[in-house]
Amino acid sequence: MAADIVTGPSEWVANIIRRHTLRDVRVVYHGIDGLRPSIVGSGAVLWNKTRVDAVCDPRPVAEVARLLPDVHFEATFMPDGVTLPNVHVVGKEPHEVAMLRVDHASVYLATTRETFGIGTLEALAAGVPVVGYRWGGQPEIIEHMRDGYLAAPGDVQDLARGIRWALAYRDAIK
Repeated sequence: MAADIVTGPSEWVANIIRRHTLRDVRVVYHGIDGLRPSIVGSGAVLWNKTRVDAVCDPRPVAEVARLLPDVHFEATFMPDGVTLPNVHVVGKEPHEVAMLRVDHASVYLATTRETFGIGTLEALAAGVPVVGYRWGGQPEIIEHMRDGYLAAPGDVQDLARGIRWALAYRDAIK
């Protein structure tokens, strides 16, 4: 049995499928409910993953928060044993609460290697600039230094530069 149409959520994923199956793969991006009103940010840089594992690793949040002690962060999780005075840990939240937190963020931090990036879309739909690593599907969504900042993967100093840039130009990039 074979599929009539093969789809992938991003060019990044579609290229992997093409390479391993030699099939024509069409990209069908994920959608979101973008009808929420844009709200002025709270000043927090938000990292809101729903779990901690090898993909959703909170270590970059802790590392960049250490580099930016004057910037307020909100995170669902932090590495075990790490507490920082500028990071408010909120834990896993219901979707409705998490969406309000995205709506009120000043910057959305996208450090995980996503196949596409629903959180990135939700942030952009709410008028929140996104700072993240240039990997996975992120480069297909973010235009560097236009609606967000794409840092070199693993380069926490570059993430910090991106956060400073996004905070300085937030009103212009909305």
